[in-house]
Amino acid sequence: MATIDLGKIKQVWRGTYNNGTAYTVDDLVAYTDSNITSTYICVANSTGNAPSSSGTAHASWNYVAKGVVDPIPSQSSSTNGKVLKSDGTNASWGTGGGLALIASGTGSSDVTFFNVDNCFSDTYKYYKLMYSWSANAWMKMRFLKQTDGTAQSSSSYYYAGSWFRRDAGGSHDVGQFGYYNQDHAILGYFDGQTHQPSFGEFNFHHPYASSFMTQYWGTCASKFGGGTGHTKNLDLTCSFHTTESHRGIQFLSSTGSHYLNSNFNYRIYGWN
Repeated sequence: MATIDLGKIKQVWRGTYNNGTAYTVDDLVAYTDSNITSTYICVANSTGNAPSSSGTAHASWNYVAKGVVDPIPSQSSSTNGKVLKSDGTNASWGTGGGLALIASGTGSSDVTFFNVDNCFSDTYKYYKLMYSWSANAWMKMRFLKQTDGTAQSSSSYYYAGSWFRRDAGGSHDVGQFGYYNQDHAILGYFDGQTHQPSFGEFNFHHPYASSFMTQYWGTCASKFGGGTGHTKNLDLTCSFHTTESHRGIQFLSSTGSHYLNSNFNYRIYGWN
């Protein structure tokens, strides 16, 4: 006849495994092996036998629930609406969709230039910049060097574009331009206004790659002049004419106008 241990008619949780504790059949413990925490059940009375080693269970123990190397990150109110993402090594909560938000913000302080550092990396090959600026100036730009984060001001910027203008009187015209050996690039060519900011959208190809000449293209719209003024649109392409790795952007004012919380906003996205 089978013997029934009335003290062990169900599994018993014994907490974290202790090497000096005597365990009996149907005891449950938690044990961390190679930084992975799992739950085990005792299948033969055991003292001093760790439940597993290098992922292999001891003969006295069986796995009940085996842990994973990368558990789901903790959740909180700040992760509401986020999705679980991986960079190939670590899991984290992030923005869903094909475009990943890398950086965003405002001017933050009363300055005539503004750096967005460490927004480019090898994680993505393509980046998109979107901005708006309510200032009576147009926007210049420089790349931040990967080596030390300083703005690259050598005469290696080449850019060209075309523009279209129309005013309230019905007149309109178009134009083209091109420059080389400049110490800056541009993200606009006409002033914005408080009530109608200049805004642009630009795409960058693998700026972090040291084997490429960093290049971008995009478009910018603005309202130039007060009163009825002019509505203008700019199509633009630019390249840094030396192979070099870049990790960020410096925004510059053409006239010394300042970047403020109230007049400047930007978003930078990455995708592959």
